[in-house]
Amino acid sequence: MSLGHTLLQIRQERGLAAEDVGGKVGISGAELEQIENDQIDPQISTLAKLAQALEVPMTRLFKFMDETEPDKAHECPISSSGACIAEIIHNPKPESVNYGDEQLKLIKMADYIAVHGSPEVRRSLAVMLESLMTHSVKHPVS
Repeated sequence: MSLGHTLLQIRQERGLAAEDVGGKVGISGAELEQIENDQIDPQISTLAKLAQALEVPMTRLFKFMDETEPDKAHECPISSSGACIAEIIHNPKPESVNYGDEQLKLIKMADYIAVHGSPEVRRSLAVMLESLMTHSVKHPVS
């Protein structure tokens, strides 16, 4: 499932028209349908407004797993460059990497911010991640 399909599914579950949701967000119904059909990627600010208009937490929009197979491990997500994110980060050897549902959601959200976030948002993410990594080194999980 994609970000767009998730938006479409939530909107349809609530019985809302694209024009109505788009109007609350400040975009046209046609533009919302392009987002839902994965023809365009929305800005992060638009995603936040869509989540608010649909009355869901923004993290729900990044639930890309196949709902029919919730226990299935997810293959390595592909970055916008077309390469496996884990392979880019960890090593140049192509290996199959599997992620759990929570890990996949976090990676996809971070990748989306890295690609579509403003410079200020990307800097904030970098500061937060650096802080978390420093904390993890000082306080390793047993």
